[in-house]
Amino acid sequence: DEAFQAYMSNKGSIPASNSTSATNASESAGTAISNNASASDNTINIDVESEVKQIRQWYSDTQNGLDNLMYSQYGDDIEYYFELGYAVKGIIPSGYDGWDYTRQYFYKDQKLYFAFVFKGSEEYRVYFKDGKVIRYIDNNGTVYDYGNIGDGEQLGQKIIAESDKLYPEFNCGA
Repeated sequence: DEAFQAYMSNKGSIPASNSTSATNASESAGTAISNNASASDNTINIDVESEVKQIRQWYSDTQNGLDNLMYSQYGDDIEYYFELGYAVKGIIPSGYDGWDYTRQYFYKDQKLYFAFVFKGSEEYRVYFKDGKVIRYIDNNGTVYDYGNIGDGEQLGQKIIAESDKLYPEFNCGA
């Protein structure tokens, strides 16, 4: 849709001073990050490195186990893999719902934990915990962590909205 296209074309506005390169992301391992944006927000401490490590393991387990998962299609476009009646991976093609990007959504215990959004060599990665974006990696490989996600929050919220809409359809009546 137009808002997503505008976001993607304006991605250069992310301030470099608030980021960590992908190669230096491991330097912040074990650091708990607080979000103290306003007094009304709940303060949440997240060990981003630990959470991302777990997410990468789940992702690897899913990708390596695709041959053992049930495969199906939703409509003419969306593909999904499921285990025990619940989706563990959904693939939404470019063009669906006005997005010009292919999306791959990954689920554990019926919760979205990772999204990979891409078009050709342009790639974005969004990591989630309990419905919050905890890490965003932009097309340049710049890493933004919880408490400082910047423009990745907008993309994350769009992903969550689409996932929430589609996820019940992914499941086989479970």
